[in-house]
Amino acid sequence: MPEAEQLFPEEIRRFKADLAANPMPGGEDPNQAACRGASALRAMATTCPRGRVLVITHNTLIRLTLCSLFGISLACYRTVFPAVDNGAITAIQFEREKRFSPAIQFMAGIGKRSKTPQRS
Repeated sequence: MPEAEQLFPEEIRRFKADLAANPMPGGEDPNQAACRGASALRAMATTCPRGRVLVITHNTLIRLTLCSLFGISLACYRTVFPAVDNGAITAIQFEREKRFSPAIQFMAGIGKRSKTPQRS
């Protein structure tokens, strides 16, 4: 990011302050990305209600998606989920009886400062 900071200092400063309100120039809107990720997971849960599905995604997208699913402000994604290591595992169960509400079953490879998300 040092090169980007030299080219776009003000945009990078705003991005670091609040990603949700200030996406990277030319990048995908984080609100749309979070909605896309959450919609995809819900669609898979509906299509395979008793099955297991493997999803491989980028570090930032899974953090934004988890925030979206649990009603956490996207502006807080770096605090709540500070990092997701390469190869990390996050198991989410969607409970059909509860209208496919998500519950995190397991998280491995999540940054040390990570907190268990609470529904708002």
